Amino acid sequence: MPTPSQPSPPTSDDWLRLHRELVPELFRCVSRRVGADRTLAEDLVQETWLRALETWRKQGLPADPGAWLRTAAFNLTRNHFRRAAPVQLGEAHAHPAASQDDSARERAALVQRALAHLDAAQAELLVARHFDGHALAQLALAHRTSERAIEGRLHRARHALADVLRRSVPAGTAPERILAELLGDQP
Repeated sequence: MPTPSQPSPPTSDDWLRLHRELVPELFRCVSRRVGADRTLAEDLVQETWLRALETWRKQGLPADPGAWLRTAAFNLTRNHFRRAAPVQLGEAHAHPAASQDDSARERAALVQRALAHLDAAQAELLVARHFDGHALAQLALAHRTSERAIEGRLHRARHALADVLRRSVPAGTAPERILAELLGDQP
């Protein structure tokens, strides 16, 4: 029986409520990271949720379950793309019948693999800005610095990402174009 200082363990209704509240946003967050690969996004979200259940049953709910889930999902996504076989970007372009979704999925996988090889702080900043859509002001506040400093960090992180991409894309493919398509032109 829990003591007054310990919260009672979550009930089945609590788990169901958390799932309904947190998983749809988690799925959107993961989907932005993996491109058009819905199956991969679903697998990563399911794995994240199962890990959360296991951990939270043992350690209790974290102060911010949504942040815990996003961090765990980001780590699982990064690990997935570190282990994944290299994408042969350009094959889809060589075959006119290849769909736009396949091409977008390949580019997203390529960028995710490249992000997995960056310094964690750079990768997290790029993801927060370009995949999660955080404004410069939000990032500056979270990092306790100025927007100008965040712009500089993002600039250096994009260049580092482009360097990693240069080593992994076929000749004639411009990593800057891939970055512009996936990350946009904003700092």
